[in-house]
Amino acid sequence: MIKTIIFDFDDTLYTAKDNWKDIDIYWKSVIRALVGKKEEENFFKRHKFKSPIHSNDVIGYVRSEGYDMNKFAEIAENNFYDRGDMKVETMPNEFFEELKKKYSLYIVSMGRRKYLDYYIKKYGIEESCFKKVISVYSDNHFTIDTKTPIYQKIMEEEKIKPKEILVVGNGYSNDIKPAEELKMQTLLFKGDFNEIFSYFTKNKILDCKKYMRS
Repeated sequence: MIKTIIFDFDDTLYTAKDNWKDIDIYWKSVIRALVGKKEEENFFKRHKFKSPIHSNDVIGYVRSEGYDMNKFAEIAENNFYDRGDMKVETMPNEFFEELKKKYSLYIVSMGRRKYLDYYIKKYGIEESCFKKVISVYSDNHFTIDTKTPIYQKIMEEEKIKPKEILVVGNGYSNDIKPAEELKMQTLLFKGDFNEIFSYFTKNKILDCKKYMRS
């Protein structure tokens, strides 16, 4: 029986449409600011990025080359807040309002807390529906590479078994794999909110028929 549900943030609580080009431009601008124009081309030659460029790939490559992660975080954060608006669709707050009456809800994200605060407010996500919003990284350092210790801490604080936790996320390596290793239940989200609503309805977590779109 599910007692706690952990959601990823990016591309799970909201989905962005037609923004892949913007994301690639954004990450290239961050790398350019970090390594300089002369080194930028060499950096991208050494690391074969696929479009859309994924944040975890960038973080991994930057760390592997020994760059200052605090400087990188500051550049990434400042550039992100200056980006143009993305067209996004969010999960309805009514869904979370109903869900929190039966379950403890958490957001666990690879994004920094300042980033989460900014976009939770920007996208109108009702933070009060969640028991905690947790960033894997501390405010000033990229110190943790996995969500595993966060999942473990939630399980300990809730005093529940792994099978009583459901993790919902769009990234297998960051969201789902750590949960599977801890024997938690998982739902890999692929971009259509109906996937979540159908799963919750089918598994009697919550009747979500009224939220489903045709």
